[in-house]
Amino acid sequence: MKKVLIAIPTNKYIEPDTYKAIYDLTIPEGFKVEFQFFYGYQIDQVRNLIAHWGEHYDYLFSVDSDIAFPKDTLERMLKHDVDMVSGLYIQRIPGTHSLEIYEAGDHGGSRRIPWDKCKDNPFFEIVACGMGCCLIKSKVLREVGYPYFTYHSALDHNNTVSEDVDFCRKARQKGFKIFADTTIRCKHSGNSTFEVGQIMDNRNIDTPVIPVVNDLGHNTAIYKTEVEGKGAKDTRFIDKTAKDVKRTYPGIDPETGKYALEVNEGEKFTGDSVEYDILAEAVQMLKKPIGCSVELGVRLGLGSKTIIDAYRNYHPQTRLVHLGIDPYGNIDYAASDSVLARKFNYDNLMRKTTLINFAEDYPEFHLVNFEDSEFFNRFADGYPIYEENKILISKYELVAFDGPHDTKSVLKEAVFFNQRKADQTVWIFDDISGLKWATLENFMSKARFRLVKKGENKAIFEYNV
Repeated sequence: MKKVLIAIPTNKYIEPDTYKAIYDLTIPEGFKVEFQFFYGYQIDQVRNLIAHWGEHYDYLFSVDSDIAFPKDTLERMLKHDVDMVSGLYIQRIPGTHSLEIYEAGDHGGSRRIPWDKCKDNPFFEIVACGMGCCLIKSKVLREVGYPYFTYHSALDHNNTVSEDVDFCRKARQKGFKIFADTTIRCKHSGNSTFEVGQIMDNRNIDTPVIPVVNDLGHNTAIYKTEVEGKGAKDTRFIDKTAKDVKRTYPGIDPETGKYALEVNEGEKFTGDSVEYDILAEAVQMLKKPIGCSVELGVRLGLGSKTIIDAYRNYHPQTRLVHLGIDPYGNIDYAASDSVLARKFNYDNLMRKTTLINFAEDYPEFHLVNFEDSEFFNRFADGYPIYEENKILISKYELVAFDGPHDTKSVLKEAVFFNQRKADQTVWIFDDISGLKWATLENFMSKARFRLVKKGENKAIFEYNV
Protein backbone atom coordinates (compact mmCIF):
# COMPACT_ATOMS: atom_id res chain seq x y z
CA MET A 1 0.00 0.00 0.00
CA LYS A 2 1.41 3.39 -1.02
CA LYS A 3 1.41 6.32 1.40
CA VAL A 4 0.49 9.94 0.69
CA LEU A 5 1.28 12.80 3.08
CA ILE A 6 -1.23 15.65 2.88
CA ALA A 7 0.62 18.61 4.38
CA ILE A 8 -0.49 22.18 5.08
CA PRO A 9 1.72 25.06 6.28
CA THR A 10 0.04 27.60 8.55
CA ASN A 11 0.85 30.34 11.05
CA LYS A 12 -2.77 30.95 12.11
CA TYR A 13 -5.51 28.58 11.04
CA ILE A 14 -6.92 26.49 8.22
CA GLU A 15 -9.97 27.68 6.30
CA PRO A 16 -13.13 25.56 6.84
CA ASP A 17 -13.44 25.00 3.07
CA THR A 18 -9.96 23.50 3.03
CA TYR A 19 -10.77 21.14 5.91
CA LYS A 20 -13.96 20.06 4.15
CA ALA A 21 -12.10 19.44 0.89
CA ILE A 22 -9.70 17.13 2.72
CA TYR A 23 -12.56 15.42 4.57
CA ASP A 24 -14.44 14.80 1.29
CA LEU A 25 -11.35 13.67 -0.61
CA THR A 26 -11.75 10.32 -2.38
CA ILE A 27 -8.90 7.96 -1.53
CA PRO A 28 -8.05 5.48 -4.31
CA GLU A 29 -7.74 1.78 -3.56
CA GLY A 30 -4.23 0.82 -2.54
CA PHE A 31 -3.38 4.17 -0.99
CA LYS A 32 -3.11 5.27 2.63
CA VAL A 33 -3.34 8.98 3.45
CA GLU A 34 -1.97 10.85 6.47
CA PHE A 35 -2.93 14.49 7.08
CA GLN A 36 -0.62 16.82 9.00
CA PHE A 37 -0.34 20.55 9.38
CA PHE A 38 2.87 22.34 10.18
CA TYR A 39 3.02 25.56 12.19
CA GLY A 40 5.75 28.13 11.80
CA TYR A 41 6.80 31.66 10.91
CA GLN A 42 8.77 31.58 7.65
CA ILE A 43 7.35 30.00 4.51
CA ASP A 44 10.51 28.47 3.02
CA GLN A 45 11.48 26.99 6.38
CA VAL A 46 8.10 25.34 6.95
CA ARG A 47 8.02 24.00 3.39
CA ASN A 48 11.49 22.55 3.97
CA LEU A 49 10.22 20.69 7.02
CA ILE A 50 7.20 19.42 5.07
CA ALA A 51 9.49 18.20 2.27
CA HIS A 52 11.76 16.47 4.78
CA TRP A 53 8.75 14.59 6.17
CA GLY A 54 7.53 13.90 2.65
CA GLU A 55 10.68 11.93 1.81
CA HIS A 56 9.35 9.10 3.98
CA TYR A 57 6.14 8.70 1.96
CA ASP A 58 5.49 7.75 -1.65
CA TYR A 59 3.85 11.09 -2.44
CA LEU A 60 3.55 14.55 -0.91
CA PHE A 61 0.24 16.30 -1.55
CA SER A 62 1.05 19.92 -0.77
CA VAL A 63 -2.01 22.01 0.12
CA ASP A 64 -2.19 25.64 1.26
CA SER A 65 -4.38 26.50 4.24
CA ASP A 66 -6.87 28.48 2.14
CA ILE A 67 -7.22 26.23 -0.93
CA ALA A 68 -10.26 23.97 -1.53
CA PHE A 69 -10.30 21.40 -4.34
CA PRO A 70 -12.70 18.84 -5.93
CA LYS A 71 -13.13 15.55 -4.08
CA ASP A 72 -11.59 13.50 -6.92
CA THR A 73 -8.43 15.67 -7.07
CA LEU A 74 -6.09 13.03 -5.66
CA GLU A 75 -7.50 10.34 -7.96
CA ARG A 76 -6.94 12.51 -11.02
CA MET A 77 -3.43 13.51 -9.98
CA LEU A 78 -2.33 9.94 -9.23
CA LYS A 79 -3.62 8.66 -12.58
CA HIS A 80 -1.24 10.97 -14.42
CA ASP A 81 1.74 9.17 -12.80
CA VAL A 82 4.10 12.12 -13.33
CA ASP A 83 6.84 13.63 -11.14
CA MET A 84 4.79 16.70 -10.19
CA VAL A 85 1.30 17.87 -11.06
CA SER A 86 -0.57 21.01 -9.95
CA GLY A 87 -4.21 21.94 -9.94
CA LEU A 88 -5.35 25.47 -10.80
CA TYR A 89 -5.99 28.30 -8.36
CA ILE A 90 -5.66 32.06 -8.56
CA GLN A 91 -4.26 34.70 -6.26
CA ARG A 92 -6.78 36.41 -3.95
CA ILE A 93 -6.43 39.85 -5.57
CA PRO A 94 -9.71 41.54 -6.58
CA GLY A 95 -9.93 42.49 -10.24
CA THR A 96 -7.21 40.06 -11.34
CA HIS A 97 -7.00 36.44 -12.46
CA SER A 98 -3.40 35.40 -11.77
CA LEU A 99 -2.92 31.64 -11.99
CA GLU A 100 -0.18 30.02 -9.91
CA ILE A 101 1.29 28.08 -12.85
CA TYR A 102 4.24 29.30 -14.89
CA GLU A 103 5.77 29.03 -18.35
CA ALA A 104 9.28 29.94 -19.46
CA GLY A 105 9.96 33.69 -19.46
CA ASP A 106 12.75 35.93 -20.64
CA HIS A 107 16.38 35.46 -19.60
CA GLY A 108 15.77 32.06 -18.04
CA GLY A 109 12.95 33.33 -15.82
CA SER A 110 9.30 32.35 -15.64
CA ARG A 111 5.95 34.07 -15.99
CA ARG A 112 2.37 33.21 -15.10
CA ILE A 113 0.36 31.46 -17.78
CA PRO A 114 -2.74 33.47 -18.81
CA TRP A 115 -6.13 31.83 -18.26
CA ASP A 116 -7.19 32.22 -21.90
CA LYS A 117 -4.05 30.41 -23.04
CA CYS A 118 -4.57 27.29 -20.95
CA LYS A 119 -8.29 26.95 -20.15
CA ASP A 120 -8.99 24.60 -23.07
CA ASN A 121 -5.87 22.49 -22.58
CA PRO A 122 -6.65 19.86 -19.90
CA PHE A 123 -3.08 18.67 -19.21
CA PHE A 124 0.29 20.10 -20.24
CA GLU A 125 3.85 20.62 -19.08
CA ILE A 126 4.82 23.79 -17.18
CA VAL A 127 8.08 25.12 -15.72
CA ALA A 128 6.83 25.94 -12.21
CA CYS A 129 3.78 26.10 -9.97
CA GLY A 130 2.68 27.15 -6.52
CA MET A 131 2.45 24.59 -3.74
CA GLY A 132 -1.22 25.30 -2.97
CA CYS A 133 -2.49 22.13 -4.68
CA CYS A 134 0.43 20.05 -5.90
CA LEU A 135 1.22 16.32 -5.85
CA ILE A 136 4.93 15.45 -5.77
CA LYS A 137 6.58 12.04 -5.94
CA SER A 138 8.91 11.55 -2.99
CA LYS A 139 11.84 10.70 -5.27
CA VAL A 140 11.76 14.35 -6.41
CA LEU A 141 12.21 15.51 -2.81
CA ARG A 142 15.05 13.08 -2.20
CA GLU A 143 16.87 14.10 -5.37
CA VAL A 144 16.48 17.84 -4.77
CA GLY A 145 17.58 17.54 -1.14
CA TYR A 146 17.82 20.16 1.59
CA PRO A 147 17.30 23.07 1.28
CA TYR A 148 14.41 22.09 -0.97
CA PHE A 149 12.83 25.56 -0.82
CA THR A 150 14.65 28.90 -0.65
CA TYR A 151 12.96 32.29 -0.83
CA HIS A 152 15.11 34.78 -2.77
CA SER A 153 14.20 38.31 -1.69
CA ALA A 154 14.97 41.49 -3.63
CA LEU A 155 14.44 45.21 -3.14
CA ASP A 156 12.35 45.19 -6.30
CA HIS A 157 9.60 42.62 -5.79
CA ASN A 158 9.63 41.95 -9.54
CA ASN A 159 13.05 40.36 -9.02
CA THR A 160 11.93 38.18 -6.13
CA VAL A 161 11.96 34.41 -6.65
CA SER A 162 9.42 32.67 -4.44
CA GLU A 163 10.29 29.48 -2.60
CA ASP A 164 7.93 27.33 -4.70
CA VAL A 165 9.39 28.55 -8.02
CA ASP A 166 12.88 27.98 -6.57
CA PHE A 167 11.95 24.36 -5.76
CA CYS A 168 10.54 23.81 -9.25
CA ARG A 169 13.75 25.12 -10.80
CA LYS A 170 15.81 22.70 -8.73
CA ALA A 171 13.50 19.81 -9.64
CA ARG A 172 13.72 20.56 -13.37
CA GLN A 173 17.51 20.83 -13.13
CA LYS A 174 17.45 17.26 -11.79
CA GLY A 175 15.53 16.17 -14.87
CA PHE A 176 12.03 16.03 -13.37
CA LYS A 177 8.96 17.33 -15.22
CA ILE A 178 6.07 19.41 -13.91
CA PHE A 179 2.54 19.42 -15.27
CA ALA A 180 -0.74 21.27 -14.77
CA ASP A 181 -4.17 19.62 -14.78
CA THR A 182 -6.56 22.43 -15.67
CA THR A 183 -9.60 20.24 -14.92
CA ILE A 184 -8.70 20.53 -11.22
CA ARG A 185 -10.06 23.98 -10.46
CA CYS A 186 -9.66 25.10 -6.86
CA LYS A 187 -11.22 27.79 -4.71
CA HIS A 188 -8.99 30.27 -2.92
CA SER A 189 -10.84 31.18 0.28
CA GLY A 190 -10.60 34.01 2.78
CA ASN A 191 -12.89 36.96 3.48
CA SER A 192 -14.05 36.26 -0.08
CA THR A 193 -13.67 33.20 -2.27
CA PHE A 194 -11.79 33.46 -5.56
CA GLU A 195 -12.50 30.84 -8.22
CA VAL A 196 -10.68 29.88 -11.40
CA GLY A 197 -12.39 31.44 -14.41
CA GLN A 198 -14.03 34.16 -12.35
CA ILE A 199 -12.62 37.69 -12.10
CA MET A 200 -13.86 39.55 -9.04
CA ASP A 201 -14.14 43.31 -8.79
CA ASN A 202 -13.45 45.43 -5.75
CA ARG A 203 -17.04 46.00 -4.69
CA ASN A 204 -17.85 44.99 -1.12
CA ILE A 205 -14.40 43.51 -0.65
CA ASP A 206 -11.95 44.80 1.90
CA THR A 207 -8.69 45.84 0.30
CA PRO A 208 -6.36 42.94 0.95
CA VAL A 209 -2.87 43.25 2.34
CA ILE A 210 -0.60 41.50 -0.15
CA PRO A 211 2.54 40.28 1.63
CA VAL A 212 5.82 39.87 -0.21
CA VAL A 213 6.14 36.53 1.54
CA ASN A 214 3.97 34.64 3.98
CA ASP A 215 5.45 34.85 7.46
CA LEU A 216 5.70 31.15 8.08
CA GLY A 217 8.56 29.00 9.27
CA HIS A 218 8.86 25.39 10.46
CA ASN A 219 7.18 23.14 12.37
CA THR A 220 4.62 21.42 14.36
CA ALA A 221 2.11 18.92 13.01
CA ILE A 222 -0.94 19.30 15.23
CA TYR A 223 -3.52 16.89 13.87
CA LYS A 224 -3.10 13.47 12.30
CA THR A 225 -5.65 11.51 10.33
CA GLU A 226 -5.41 8.33 8.30
CA VAL A 227 -7.51 6.75 5.61
CA GLU A 228 -7.06 3.28 4.16
CA GLY A 229 -8.93 2.64 0.94
CA LYS A 230 -12.48 3.56 0.06
CA GLY A 231 -14.14 1.33 2.59
CA ALA A 232 -12.84 3.07 5.69
CA LYS A 233 -15.82 5.41 6.09
CA ASP A 234 -16.16 4.82 9.83
CA THR A 235 -12.64 6.03 10.51
CA ARG A 236 -12.21 8.64 7.81
CA PHE A 237 -10.52 11.84 8.90
CA ILE A 238 -11.18 11.65 12.59
CA ASP A 239 -9.36 14.59 14.13
CA LYS A 240 -6.95 13.50 16.81
CA THR A 241 -5.61 15.82 19.48
CA ALA A 242 -1.98 16.86 19.59
CA LYS A 243 -1.19 14.33 22.30
CA ASP A 244 -1.68 11.57 19.73
CA VAL A 245 0.99 12.95 17.41
CA LYS A 246 4.45 11.42 17.78
CA ARG A 247 7.32 13.79 16.96
CA THR A 248 10.85 12.67 16.21
CA TYR A 249 12.55 14.93 18.75
CA PRO A 250 14.30 13.92 21.96
CA GLY A 251 12.65 14.49 25.31
CA ILE A 252 10.47 12.97 27.99
CA ASP A 253 7.59 10.85 26.69
CA PRO A 254 4.48 12.15 28.51
CA GLU A 255 2.90 8.69 28.49
CA THR A 256 5.81 6.67 29.88
CA GLY A 257 7.75 9.39 31.67
CA LYS A 258 10.91 8.00 30.05
CA TYR A 259 13.42 9.71 27.81
CA ALA A 260 13.03 8.89 24.15
CA LEU A 261 14.01 10.18 20.74
CA GLU A 262 10.43 9.86 19.50
CA VAL A 263 8.10 11.83 21.74
CA ASN A 264 5.01 13.97 21.66
CA GLU A 265 5.77 17.67 21.44
CA GLY A 266 2.11 18.60 21.04
CA GLU A 267 1.25 22.25 20.63
CA LYS A 268 3.30 23.48 23.55
CA PHE A 269 6.93 23.60 22.41
CA THR A 270 7.64 23.99 18.73
CA GLY A 271 10.68 24.87 16.67
CA ASP A 272 11.64 26.37 13.34
CA SER A 273 14.33 23.89 12.37
CA VAL A 274 15.11 20.17 12.08
CA GLU A 275 17.59 17.63 13.55
CA TYR A 276 16.78 18.42 17.19
CA ASP A 277 18.22 15.01 18.09
CA ILE A 278 21.67 16.55 17.44
CA LEU A 279 21.13 18.83 20.45
CA ALA A 280 20.54 15.77 22.63
CA GLU A 281 23.64 14.08 21.22
CA ALA A 282 25.69 17.14 22.15
CA VAL A 283 24.47 17.03 25.76
CA GLN A 284 25.22 13.32 25.96
CA MET A 285 28.85 13.99 24.97
CA LEU A 286 29.55 15.92 28.18
CA LYS A 287 31.69 13.80 30.53
CA LYS A 288 31.81 15.94 33.70
CA PRO A 289 29.13 18.59 33.18
CA ILE A 290 29.25 21.81 35.19
CA GLY A 291 25.60 22.56 34.36
CA CYS A 292 25.80 25.78 32.31
CA SER A 293 24.24 25.85 28.85
CA VAL A 294 22.88 28.55 26.57
CA GLU A 295 20.81 28.84 23.41
CA LEU A 296 20.90 31.93 21.23
CA GLY A 297 17.48 32.23 19.62
CA VAL A 298 14.72 30.59 21.65
CA ARG A 299 11.55 31.21 19.59
CA LEU A 300 8.86 28.82 20.86
CA GLY A 301 11.35 26.84 22.87
CA LEU A 302 11.84 23.40 21.33
CA GLY A 303 15.63 23.73 21.20
CA SER A 304 15.97 24.79 24.84
CA LYS A 305 13.45 22.18 25.95
CA THR A 306 15.42 19.49 24.12
CA ILE A 307 18.67 20.56 25.79
CA ILE A 308 17.12 20.60 29.28
CA ASP A 309 15.42 17.22 28.76
CA ALA A 310 18.72 15.73 27.63
CA TYR A 311 20.53 17.04 30.74
CA ARG A 312 17.80 15.54 32.91
CA ASN A 313 18.21 12.19 31.22
CA TYR A 314 21.97 11.90 30.69
CA HIS A 315 23.16 13.94 33.70
CA PRO A 316 20.40 13.68 36.34
CA GLN A 317 22.73 14.69 39.19
CA THR A 318 23.75 17.95 37.50
CA ARG A 319 22.03 21.14 38.61
CA LEU A 320 21.52 22.96 35.34
CA VAL A 321 21.27 26.66 34.59
CA HIS A 322 20.15 27.14 31.00
CA LEU A 323 20.08 30.63 29.47
CA GLY A 324 17.83 31.33 26.51
CA ILE A 325 18.93 34.57 24.81
CA ASP A 326 16.29 36.14 22.57
CA PRO A 327 15.10 39.77 22.18
CA TYR A 328 11.73 38.89 20.58
CA GLY A 329 9.86 42.17 19.89
CA ASN A 330 9.56 41.43 16.15
CA ILE A 331 12.73 43.37 15.39
CA ASP A 332 14.68 42.89 12.16
CA TYR A 333 16.46 39.57 12.04
CA ALA A 334 19.26 38.16 9.86
CA ALA A 335 18.20 34.78 8.47
CA SER A 336 21.34 34.24 6.36
CA ASP A 337 24.13 36.12 4.61
CA SER A 338 21.64 37.02 1.87
CA VAL A 339 18.76 38.03 4.19
CA LEU A 340 20.30 40.44 6.71
CA ALA A 341 17.24 42.37 7.85
CA ARG A 342 13.69 41.05 7.84
CA LYS A 343 10.86 40.61 10.32
CA PHE A 344 9.74 37.05 11.08
CA ASN A 345 6.97 37.64 13.66
CA TYR A 346 9.21 36.66 16.57
CA ASP A 347 7.08 39.02 18.63
CA ASN A 348 6.35 39.65 22.31
CA LEU A 349 3.27 37.43 22.21
CA MET A 350 5.60 34.58 21.29
CA ARG A 351 7.84 35.55 24.23
CA LYS A 352 4.86 35.45 26.60
CA THR A 353 3.75 32.05 25.31
CA THR A 354 7.26 30.64 25.64
CA LEU A 355 7.70 31.93 29.18
CA ILE A 356 4.37 30.46 30.28
CA ASN A 357 5.26 27.08 28.80
CA PHE A 358 8.69 26.94 30.44
CA ALA A 359 7.44 28.27 33.78
CA GLU A 360 5.24 25.23 34.34
CA ASP A 361 7.85 22.45 34.20
CA TYR A 362 11.31 23.88 33.51
CA PRO A 363 12.88 25.86 36.39
CA GLU A 364 16.28 25.36 34.71
CA PHE A 365 15.25 27.82 31.99
CA HIS A 366 16.15 31.52 32.34
CA LEU A 367 15.07 33.89 29.58
CA VAL A 368 17.64 36.59 28.81
CA ASN A 369 15.52 39.11 26.92
CA PHE A 370 18.36 40.76 24.97
CA GLU A 371 19.93 40.70 21.54
CA ASP A 372 23.14 38.69 21.52
CA SER A 373 25.26 41.86 21.12
CA GLU A 374 23.45 43.53 24.04
CA PHE A 375 24.03 40.45 26.20
CA PHE A 376 27.75 40.53 25.36
CA ASN A 377 28.03 44.22 26.25
CA ARG A 378 26.21 43.98 29.57
CA PHE A 379 27.30 40.59 30.90
CA ALA A 380 30.91 40.20 29.79
CA ASP A 381 31.88 39.46 33.39
CA GLY A 382 29.11 36.89 33.88
CA TYR A 383 25.36 36.54 34.12
CA PRO A 384 23.84 36.56 37.65
CA ILE A 385 21.38 33.89 38.81
CA TYR A 386 19.75 34.16 42.23
CA GLU A 387 18.92 30.89 43.98
CA GLU A 388 19.36 31.32 47.74
CA ASN A 389 22.66 32.97 46.84
CA LYS A 390 23.99 34.87 43.86
CA ILE A 391 25.54 32.63 41.20
CA LEU A 392 27.61 34.28 38.48
CA ILE A 393 27.57 32.28 35.24
CA SER A 394 30.83 32.99 33.41
CA LYS A 395 31.64 29.69 31.71
CA TYR A 396 29.43 27.74 29.33
CA GLU A 397 29.90 24.09 28.43
CA LEU A 398 27.20 23.91 25.77
CA VAL A 399 26.16 26.64 23.34
CA ALA A 400 23.47 26.31 20.67
CA PHE A 401 23.86 29.01 18.02
CA ASP A 402 20.37 29.62 16.63
CA GLY A 403 20.19 33.43 16.75
CA PRO A 404 21.14 35.60 13.76
CA HIS A 405 22.22 33.29 10.95
CA ASP A 406 24.60 35.47 9.00
CA THR A 407 28.25 34.45 9.21
CA LYS A 408 29.47 37.77 10.65
CA SER A 409 27.06 37.62 13.61
CA VAL A 410 27.74 33.94 14.27
CA LEU A 411 31.50 34.57 14.38
CA LYS A 412 31.01 37.43 16.86
CA GLU A 413 29.04 35.06 19.07
CA ALA A 414 31.74 32.41 18.70
CA VAL A 415 34.47 34.87 19.75
CA PHE A 416 32.54 35.79 22.91
CA PHE A 417 31.84 32.22 24.00
CA ASN A 418 35.30 31.00 23.01
CA GLN A 419 36.67 33.25 25.77
CA ARG A 420 34.22 31.68 28.24
CA LYS A 421 34.40 27.98 27.43
CA ALA A 422 34.68 25.19 30.00
CA ASP A 423 37.34 22.46 30.01
CA GLN A 424 35.01 20.45 27.82
CA THR A 425 32.75 22.55 25.62
CA VAL A 426 30.30 21.49 22.94
CA TRP A 427 28.83 23.91 20.39
CA ILE A 428 25.94 23.32 18.02
CA PHE A 429 25.42 25.55 14.98
CA ASP A 430 22.00 25.70 13.33
CA ASP A 431 21.08 26.49 9.70
CA ILE A 432 24.64 25.81 8.59
CA SER A 433 23.66 25.79 4.91
CA GLY A 434 23.24 29.59 5.08
CA LEU A 435 26.70 30.17 6.59
CA LYS A 436 30.11 30.44 4.96
CA TRP A 437 31.15 27.01 6.14
CA ALA A 438 34.85 27.29 5.29
CA THR A 439 35.10 30.53 7.28
CA LEU A 440 33.38 29.00 10.31
CA GLU A 441 35.44 25.81 10.11
CA ASN A 442 38.66 27.81 9.93
CA PHE A 443 37.74 29.76 13.08
CA MET A 444 36.79 26.59 14.95
CA SER A 445 40.07 24.93 14.01
CA LYS A 446 42.09 27.87 15.31
CA ALA A 447 40.02 27.78 18.53
CA ARG A 448 40.99 24.08 18.84
CA PHE A 449 37.49 22.70 18.33
CA ARG A 450 37.04 19.51 16.34
CA LEU A 451 34.06 18.76 14.12
CA VAL A 452 32.13 15.86 15.66
CA LYS A 453 29.08 15.71 13.43
CA LYS A 454 27.72 17.59 10.44
CA GLY A 455 24.08 17.04 9.52
CA GLU A 456 22.03 18.68 6.81
CA ASN A 457 21.05 21.57 9.07
CA LYS A 458 23.11 21.38 12.28
CA ALA A 459 26.74 20.71 13.19
CA ILE A 460 28.46 19.77 16.48
CA PHE A 461 31.97 20.92 17.45
CA GLU A 462 33.81 19.86 20.62
CA TYR A 463 36.64 21.44 22.60
CA ASN A 464 38.68 19.55 25.21
CA VAL A 465 41.57 20.81 27.29
